[in-house]
Amino acid sequence: EAKVLPPEVDKERSWRARRPVVVAYDEATRKVRKVSLKVKRPAGPWEQAFRAPDLVLAPSGAKGWRYLAILSSEHAMPNGVGEPKYAHRWLQRFDASGKRVGEPLDLDALCAEAGWKDLAGQANWEGLSWHVVGESVALVFDTWPRGVEPALIVVPLPTDWR
Repeated sequence: EAKVLPPEVDKERSWRARRPVVVAYDEATRKVRKVSLKVKRPAGPWEQAFRAPDLVLAPSGAKGWRYLAILSSEHAMPNGVGEPKYAHRWLQRFDASGKRVGEPLDLDALCAEAGWKDLAGQANWEGLSWHVVGESVALVFDTWPRGVEPALIVVPLPTDWR
């Protein structure tokens, strides 16, 4: 969104999707490292782009992945005009270099299967935390969309993610 970008960024191109970036600070070395998450270009009725509103670090001993991120896709609105259109809500694993690890977990499908029909295709997941480290995560969203109550759900991770 042009209004939140720093002055040195070309605002005319602000509607074009950029990859989510993780900025990690290593306390021991006092160095900052940036990792670009190589997200999949999602299919959908509109040109969609993913954002990553939250992530957690892999538990110690996790094999092959470093980050678990919420990915939420929305239509890239030229110049911020019009209402955004949302299509995908996923959990995706990434390695330390930002490369995708395996297939994503579709949160809309998970909600539909669990009987949370008001959340499937509606929830704007914004928060992610470990519930039981390495086994389950807690997902939260607040007040959007209108008419859907804020919620926190606990999602057990697939066995091969543990």
